[in-house]
Amino acid sequence: MATPLRVEMLPDGEASVVYDADVIHGGDRDNRPPGSDISDLPADMQAQISAVWTPDVVASYQAATARSEALAAIQARRDQAILAFSFAGHPVPLTDKTQQDVGNAVQALARQPAGTTVAWEIADGVYIDMDLATLQAMGDAAFAHIQACFANSKALTASQAAGSPYDLESGWPT
Repeated sequence: MATPLRVEMLPDGEASVVYDADVIHGGDRDNRPPGSDISDLPADMQAQISAVWTPDVVASYQAATARSEALAAIQARRDQAILAFSFAGHPVPLTDKTQQDVGNAVQALARQPAGTTVAWEIADGVYIDMDLATLQAMGDAAFAHIQACFANSKALTASQAAGSPYDLESGWPT
């Protein structure tokens, strides 16, 4: 695919990319088909495009777009890693609800007589009896897992910002 030279903002807020051969990608605007030559545009529009979308501006736009896409990929991978938590040999997806439930259960169980246990569905159809210490251990393990995910995400983000190579799949807790 050719490298975009500039991006053209259309009156309706949509963008059309102008490639190195001055070919307009998009089409169906002003009744021009895809592949229309930029010289088909009115001279004032050509001048506006050239004045705004200089090679430096296009390079900056492309870099910002690439960074945004890379950060979104790192965040998506982090969110996936957070869900990949396990406790007591069972996968326990760390959703917001799961985290809230554990926190609430720890607080409630702390007010009960020592040795009180609760039946906890740790996985679909799998229940284990947990005392306060076990629930606290689960909460601590969940916290450590989430923090490890954010620490790896931070490291990957720093590598991306520095232009250093990084592996999106490595460094995540298991």
